[in-house]
Amino acid sequence: MASAQQDVRALLDHRTEACRAKDIDRLMSLYSPDIVYFDVVPPLRFIGTDAVRAISCGGSRNMKGQSAWKPANWILR
Repeated sequence: MASAQQDVRALLDHRTEACRAKDIDRLMSLYSPDIVYFDVVPPLRFIGTDAVRAISCGGSRNMKGQSAWKPANWILR
């Protein structure tokens, strides 16, 4: 059975792959419909998947080629 750390790592890898591929549907599959999401862009707080989808789509439309997004060095304990 996978450990909790392996489960979290798999989830983070899934998110990374979705971001790099600019696959908004795959990315959105990770979020609960009632998500409260905080970002560095105004209005800073986004409520619900429709709001998160809107900012995610806007960002990916402006990027050329494959995303170079890289996660931080995650330390899981």
